Amino acid sequence: MNKELKFEKDIEINEYSLGTDWNNQPILFMSYSRVLADTILKRDKKKIEIDVYRAELDLKIRDNPERHGLSKITESAVTSSIAIEPKYQSLIEELLSLNHEVKILEGAIKAFEHRKKALECKVQLFISGYNATPKEHTEEESRLATKELRKRISDEKKVSRTNKR
Repeated sequence: MNKELKFEKDIEINEYSLGTDWNNQPILFMSYSRVLADTILKRDKKKIEIDVYRAELDLKIRDNPERHGLSKITESAVTSSIAIEPKYQSLIEELLSLNHEVKILEGAIKAFEHRKKALECKVQLFISGYNATPKEHTEEESRLATKELRKRISDEKKVSRTNKR
């Protein structure tokens, strides 16, 4: 896998730099998407390489079965001879590794989709003042608020009396 990608670090959200994380989200998503696409391309090329090698080996075995330890050509014998060929086994191992990388990168892409949603939620919490510290009112502010509240109650009573008449 590409050593430049630092998945665990890239997926983190810094609550104190949400703007930066928002700006980096599409860039990171695209970076991981490109690496995934490149890895899928490598995997598909490896599949073709295996198919070609298998076909070439199949022809060689059928042309000279004795050279491969076969006295008689059967599908099963040819398939078994191909499967024990060291280069073929090596190619299969490479394919398995590429499949593993693809699965990890697909998981990373999914994690970045979740990261986007988490960023949306954290921004909403920030906007709503979720982490805000309670504000203490001064004595003057409390007195003014009480005066304003009394005035509103008095005004409502006057309106109520006027409507009853």
